[in-house]
Amino acid sequence: MKASNRVLVIAIVIAAIAGVCLAYRPWKAYLREKSESQLSMEKMHQAEKQRTELAIQKASLDSSVGREAKARDRGYLKKGEEALQLQTKSN
Repeated sequence: MKASNRVLVIAIVIAAIAGVCLAYRPWKAYLREKSESQLSMEKMHQAEKQRTELAIQKASLDSSVGREAKARDRGYLKKGEEALQLQTKSN
């Protein structure tokens, strides 16, 4: 190999190493921002899911049937109504 070819190969190798070294920080920052972005997207999807569930609950409670069902779940009774007493068999 001629001396000029050796110099060219060495220059290319040095340039490649320099390129890899200089590109490390931007790639590291890119990967960090990408993971932060994915985390933000997951939080956004969870918040959207919660918003949808709350909208469904609100719609249910806005109806008279939904309000009555919630009140009965909490143990409220209509006037004159008595709570059912369940008895278990004992030996």
